Amino acid sequence: CSAQTRSASGKVQTLIASIREPADFGGLPIPKQNCKRILVEYAAPSWAVDLEIDGDGTGLVFIDEISTVAPAVQAALLRMVLDGALGDYVFPKGIRFVAAANPTADAAGGWDLAPPLANRFGHINWDVPAAAEWADWLIGANGHHEDTDLQIENATTTQAKVLEVWDESFSKAKGLVAGFIQARPELLFKMPEAGAQGRSRAYATPRSWEAATRAFASAEVHGLTPTLTDELVAAFVGTGPATEFLAFRNEVQLPNPADVLDGRVPFAHEPRRLDRTVAILASCSALIASAQDAKDTKN
Repeated sequence: CSAQTRSASGKVQTLIASIREPADFGGLPIPKQNCKRILVEYAAPSWAVDLEIDGDGTGLVFIDEISTVAPAVQAALLRMVLDGALGDYVFPKGIRFVAAANPTADAAGGWDLAPPLANRFGHINWDVPAAAEWADWLIGANGHHEDTDLQIENATTTQAKVLEVWDESFSKAKGLVAGFIQARPELLFKMPEAGAQGRSRAYATPRSWEAATRAFASAEVHGLTPTLTDELVAAFVGTGPATEFLAFRNEVQLPNPADVLDGRVPFAHEPRRLDRTVAILASCSALIASAQDAKDTKN
């Protein structure tokens, strides 16, 4: 089952993955004549291609009730969620993948998320709203048509503002995370043991640390509070590693790498604070590399 709606970021394709087959996400095999040979192409279903044909290259694939998805289908979701590829089809870069689920014990025929699939998502718990909050929603926004075109315009404006400062914020985040992991290498990979509940939630791996780095940079770009920033980082690597990383961030007090490179902020190596030096050098190197990549792309 699938349904399409509009959002501030373009189209939203809602999927109930539990009623689909693995081939729906691995690509549908279609024989094709090629000279004297017959080859097989793995074609995407129409809902995936429609996101590109009818949209503007941006949007969401929303996988609802993911805790009801059987293991075989979860395995088929791995490449789509991580690489944005479905069979031989690759989604536009502006397509993002999100999911929602009830706790496994409360789901209809619930399954724990397999560790590889869980590690491809950030995990955020949503509390039941207070009675007053729910009543305000019912009386207010619920049932009212929103100006979708205005929403999309605002989303486009916001994205443009983010891109203006993204390189500096992302480079700073990369420097912080690189410095932290070199100081605490045992936290790079902290997969829970077999049978532990945490295997179906957030835990630290090289993949999830990269996602947490992006989340941290995004939090800085949008000016989120320290509490929300902590929650975003923990959503990808788990509470324990995130707490230690954020303590490291507060202690290091990393300057903006662009200010260091331009000489607006002086830097002097402290032999007793090698971790801070590593973080600053890593952030500066990341900013120079991103600038070089942008130059190469233009050329």
